[in-house]
Parts: sequence; structure tokens; C-alpha cells
Amino acid sequence: MSRQKLHWGEFPEHLKTLSGAEVLFEDLPGFGERHHESSPGTIEEIAESLAPRIFDSAKLVDGKINLVGISMGGMVALALAQMHPEKVASLILINSSFRPYARFYQRLQPKAYAGFLKAWFNPVMRYSEREILRLSSNMRDSDECLLDEWLDFRRKQPPSRRAAIKQILAASRFQCESQKPVEHMLFIAAKQDRIVSYHCSENAAQAWGADYRCHHYAGHDLALDAPQWLAEQIVEWRQSL
Repeated sequence: MSRQKLHWGEFPEHLKTLSGAEVLFEDLPGFGERHHESSPGTIEEIAESLAPRIFDSAKLVDGKINLVGISMGGMVALALAQMHPEKVASLILINSSFRPYARFYQRLQPKAYAGFLKAWFNPVMRYSEREILRLSSNMRDSDECLLDEWLDFRRKQPPSRRAAIKQILAASRFQCESQKPVEHMLFIAAKQDRIVSYHCSENAAQAWGADYRCHHYAGHDLALDAPQWLAEQIVEWRQSL
């Protein structure tokens, strides 16, 4: 949420190297390369705004794509799969959450409330980004070089606060359909995630009979804390299908 594709860090290269496949990452409206755009008000509308960019740009295998999404991006990927199941070969959701398989206090854990408010209301950009890093990472939460990178992203492509508010409201209202959207689904969670409880992924995977993997030390930004491990899990799972 309120992040851009550059925040995936090293993970895209790990995934591309291990899979040998084309890897395409997209910014959501209001952020990154699309920071001048207005954000839609629902997860479904955000997903629909991405559909042409993803399905028309990617080199589809047998007319289908493998979708990967983290956190709110997982909700967007899920919505895309629900709306276009015929174009999705598999769906991988990382540290995501959605009703009815997650309680409100699991989707944003109470222990994250204070940090969330500090990050949102602190007028000093560096302090705000540092709080986001502290909340989302367990392994690089004191990395000042990484913090400088994030600040550079923010200066060059300032995120829209209005879009961020719309994303928060859209995520809070999002509820998935009861039917599993595609046959091949993998949920990946971080047990030490301080923002979203790993039970959100665990519950959804159990309800839909989907595969589930869990990292025991990483934080919410699993792609940042364990990029190699995450890419390995995805590639190994895809090869097992």
C-alpha cells in the first residue's frame, strides 16, 4: 500500500533468474510512474485499471499469466483473477488479507497502530519513511542506505496522499468472492509480520484448499527481507504443478 514497483528491490531479478520467465511489475494509479494519476476507489476498479497493462504487455503462456501480489497488491491480484480467471494460470498472494477470512485486528494488528500513525502524520519525510521501514522489515529495519533509496524514490515520484487514502478505504472494504478464483493458488506469509497477521493467509489457504508457505523470521515486506527465499518458493511451487 502506498508503495511503487521499485520497492520490490532485488526480488524481481531473483525471480527472473530462477524462473527464466518474463517478469513484469506494474505501479498502481497514484504511485511510481503513475503518481500523477487519480486512484480508483475500490480494489476491483484498481484491478481493472491494470488489466490492459498486464494482459496486453505480458507474453502469455497458453494465453495465461502467473500473478504475484504482496499486501494490498495481493488483493488487486485476487480481484484480477476473479474478473479474468480465463487469463490467469496461477495466483501467488504474499502477506495479503481480505474478508471474510481475516478479522479487522488481523488485517492491521493493534501493535502496528502507533507506528502507522507516526508514518502517516510525521511531516519529516525521512522519519516517515524510517517508520515504514521499521514496521515492514525485520531484517533491514536499520539500513540507512536502503532508507536513502526509498527517499530518492519518494522525491522523484511523490506518492499521492489522496490516492493513499483511497487505497486504505478500498482495502478495508474489499471482500473476496466465496469461490476459489483459479485452481492453482499459493499463499505465502511471514510469521513475524508486525502489520498483517500470518493467520490471514493461513485461513484463506485452508478455506480454499490452496498451498501455503511461511517464513519464520521475515517481516511484512517479505520481498525485501528474504528475496531469494521468496523467489525459490514461487519457482519450486510452479514447477511442482
